[in-house]
Amino acid sequence: MGTIRYAYAFGFIVHCNLLKKHGVPSKIIDIRINKSWEKELFKELKDSDIVGITCMIGPQITNAIKIASIKAKRPNVKIVFGGMHPSIVPEL
Repeated sequence: MGTIRYAYAFGFIVHCNLLKKHGVPSKIIDIRINKSWEKELFKELKDSDIVGITCMIGPQITNAIKIASIKAKRPNVKIVFGGMHPSIVPEL
């Protein structure tokens, strides 16, 4: 089997670093490599005000929508979609 390579989430890394400089805690949960991402995500969401989701149109959108469903339980949480496709075609 060949080697599996993942691209770093540079956009989120930059944003987390900026937030850290201003004393705002943040965490990146990469669902591509974290097999227990749902458990970790919903644990972290207990005290979160904003959730940033990067995704592309296609199979990834299923998990992005699943993550955004937190809005039903936490209506005050702001959901921000980003990434190439949400940025290019925001009306989708």
